[in-house]
Amino acid sequence: MPFGKLPDRIRRLLLFGSAGESIRFALEEGDRQFSFTKPFEGVVNNLERRFRETDSEDVREELSRYMNNRPCRGCGGARLKKEALCVSVGGRGSTA
Repeated sequence: MPFGKLPDRIRRLLLFGSAGESIRFALEEGDRQFSFTKPFEGVVNNLERRFRETDSEDVREELSRYMNNRPCRGCGGARLKKEALCVSVGGRGSTA
């Protein structure tokens, strides 16, 4: 299933992890099947941790391909959904 069609909860879990909650993993290797339960770090957290912990410039260079400092075109870096950007409270807020 394409990432964009996954439920929001699953997308957040994949990107940012399970916040310490144990997740059941099921694996198949040829004829063997097994499962285990443990917290999931998340892709973004894993990349950030590996970037921070490595002493290798080659690893940093490779990981930096997945990072950028450009603000989102949709929210301008506010990290809000477009619906939230259209709300003002007490005259404060922004409009999209």
